[in-house]
Order: sequence, then C-alpha cells, then structure tokens
Amino acid sequence: MQDPQYRVEVARQQTTYNQPSYPSFYLASDTDWSTVPVPGRR
Repeated sequence: MQDPQYRVEVARQQTTYNQPSYPSFYLASDTDWSTVPVPGRR
C-alpha cells in the first residue's frame, strides 16, 4: 500500500465499479529484486 496509484485504485475498487487495480510499476517474474528500492529504507 506504499504505491499511491495502487492505493487509490484499491479505494476506487471498494467504492465503485469492481475492476482489478494495477500498480504504477512493472511487476513480473523477470524483476531483479536486488535493484528494487524499499520504501522507508535508506
């Protein structure tokens, strides 16, 4: 729930027409998790 677009889509899904929410970033099996920044960490 750190991603603003995803958070808004989840809220919209709960209050209006039910469609899947999508994050604003690419999330797939080929993602290199060692380069993904962690929110709140420096």
